[in-house]
Amino acid sequence: MEPNINNIILFGSSSLILGFAVGYAIKKLLRLVLFIIGLFIIILSYLAYLNVITVNFDVLYTLISDSIVNTVQGIMEFKDWALTNLTLTSGFTLGFIFGIKKG
Repeated sequence: MEPNINNIILFGSSSLILGFAVGYAIKKLLRLVLFIIGLFIIILSYLAYLNVITVNFDVLYTLISDSIVNTVQGIMEFKDWALTNLTLTSGFTLGFIFGIKKG
């Protein structure tokens, strides 16, 4: 059975558009989450400076570093999956990269 070029173009362009939308949304959401986390840490630091609360920054640092490690491991697992399914994910990945750059 010969592959239909129209189906290939339709699948490629739709995955490209979907990848762009996901990349754009993730970048905007990531900026918001990082802003909220930064604001939270600033508020905690200020309250600790006023001696209103006592913050164990070593535990906070450990929690943040563990979260970063888990995120990096998830990204590496996704990269491995995407490389094994390269034909299915190439359009999406390209759109995702454009979405991240433009977002």
